[in-house]
Parts: sequence; structure tokens; C-alpha cells
Amino acid sequence: MKIGGQALRIGVDPLRRAMEESPSLRGLLLRYAEVLMTQTGQAALSYAHSTLLERLARWISMTHDRLQTEEIPLTHEFVAAALGARRASVTSAFHHLEGDHIVQARRGRIRIIDPVGLRARAGAAYGLAEAEYDRLIGPMTSFGYNKK
Repeated sequence: MKIGGQALRIGVDPLRRAMEESPSLRGLLLRYAEVLMTQTGQAALSYAHSTLLERLARWISMTHDRLQTEEIPLTHEFVAAALGARRASVTSAFHHLEGDHIVQARRGRIRIIDPVGLRARAGAAYGLAEAEYDRLIGPMTSFGYNKK
């Protein structure tokens, strides 16, 4: 985990037993694996064809979806490493998003002001894996709104 919070952990053997005993759990985990594969493919496509600004908007949107909070406690340096970009380039991209009143980036904190605008800035880089999650697992909501 890169951001503090609650998590659960289970060993491999107990998980295998639970999957053998529960077809519904096994099905859910297999559907989640499919979503994760879609997300990985979407990330590779994004890195090859999207601008840094689109990749940043995608990454912040995905983090926002998972944390379900408007405040993300991460530094520009961490985000740059996650995106495989130079810190200065990420800071410049943040300035564009701040200028459009989409996010506010401060030392170690990213505050999302306009999540819909953020997803729009991500363009085609965001949405395919999220739609697959909705289809296979159920609607994903984030900070009191439904993404759709």
C-alpha cells in the first residue's frame, strides 16, 4: 500500500480453500482478474498513445475511484515515478489541471475539485477498465457520485 488505510490479508492456502468451497467467491475473483488484465492493457495503451497530461488525469481519476476521497496524499515525485515521467514534467501537467480548476496540488496533497472534468481530460485513456469493472463486478462509485 502506498496510501494509508484499512486492508485485509489472507494466506494463499486459506484463499485456495475458500475458492474451492465457494463458487461465487471463485467467480468474483476470476472476474476481478479479468478487470485487472483489462486495466493493465489499458495502461500500456495509455503509455504508448496518450500525452502526459492525459496519463496524469487518468492516474488521478483511478486513484480517486479507489480511495473515494477528494484528497489524495501523494507527492509530485511519487506520481512522476508511477507515470514513468520526470517530476518537472508532472509538475507542469499539474499546473495545467490547476489552471483549469480541476485539481489543486499542494505539498504532498492533491485535491480534486472537478472529478468529471478530470476524467474528461484523461480522454480515451480512462474508462474502459472502469466500464469492465462495472459490467463484471458492479457499479463503482466515487466520493458520493456515480461516474456515469
